[in-house]
Amino acid sequence: IAAWLEMGEGTTENEGGPAVVLPPVPYKPPSWAAAPNGKLWLEVMRGGALIEKIPFDDLDCLLFGRLPNCDVKMDHESISRYHAVLQSGDDGNVYVYDLGSTHGTKINKTSVAARKYTRLRVGHMVKFGGSSRLYLLQAPEEVVEADQDELEDARDRSIAVRAERKKAKEEEATRGVAWGMDTEDEPSATPGAAVQGGDSSFYLEDPKKALRTYFDREAASLDYEVEETGPGHARVYTCQVCGGGLVVLLSHRGPLACVLCSFVLLGCCGVDPTALGVGRR
Repeated sequence: IAAWLEMGEGTTENEGGPAVVLPPVPYKPPSWAAAPNGKLWLEVMRGGALIEKIPFDDLDCLLFGRLPNCDVKMDHESISRYHAVLQSGDDGNVYVYDLGSTHGTKINKTSVAARKYTRLRVGHMVKFGGSSRLYLLQAPEEVVEADQDELEDARDRSIAVRAERKKAKEEEATRGVAWGMDTEDEPSATPGAAVQGGDSSFYLEDPKKALRTYFDREAASLDYEVEETGPGHARVYTCQVCGGGLVVLLSHRGPLACVLCSFVLLGCCGVDPTALGVGRR
C-alpha cells in the first residue's frame, strides 16, 4: 500500500511491455485506519465457484482497480482505473469506499454511495462494476458470532418484553378493569408515535408492526428480499430492503425465522437507533 501511496503523476511501470503512465491514486487513508485485529480474508466467487482467496489481515486497506499498481488488479472493461478501496478501521470494522467509479460498487446487490464509507459485514458480498466476480468478506467462526451479538441481544430483549406484556395483561384480567369513574382519560400510545421515537418497548414487542407502520407513514412499500447461499450447515440467508429512506442489509447463518427476526430488529434500529440502545445506524 505504501508503494501506491508514494506513486505520483508520471510514474511508469514496464514489465516487459510498453511503459504505462500511472496517475496518482485519488485516496488517502483516514486517521482512524488500522489493520484488522483478527484474521480476515476475501473469497472470490465466480459462477458459484470459489476461485481465489485474498488475505486481508496484515493490511489496513486494499485498492481495487484496472491499473497494475492496484492491490487487486481487475481486467473487466467496466472496472475503473482506480475503482474502490476496502478500508479497515480502528473500531474493528471494514468499510467499502467507492472512488467515484463509472459503473459503481454494490454490497449485496445494493449500490453504495461514491466517496463515502459503507460498512461491510462479515459474510456480505461486494461486486465491482459489471464484473461477474463476487468478493465475500470472511472471518473465523468466533468473529462471525461476535458480530451478531448486538442483534442477538436485541432479539432476547424483544422476547423478554413480550413475556412481561403478556404477564401484565394476565394480571390485569385477574384484577378486573377500572370503570373510569374517577380517572382521567390518558392519551394512548400509537404505533406512529412510537416509530417517531420515545417508546422503545413498542419496537421490542412487535418490531415488524413498528417497521411496517414507519413504511406506511412514508408512503413506501415494505417489501424485502431473502437470498439463500451456501449448502447445508454453511447456508447463509441474506435479507435486504430499500425504501422509505431506509436501507437494511443482513447476512446471517441459522434458522430462517431467527434471521428474519434479526433483520426486522435491525430495520427498527435504522428508523430510531435509540429505541434499542444502538449508538449508530
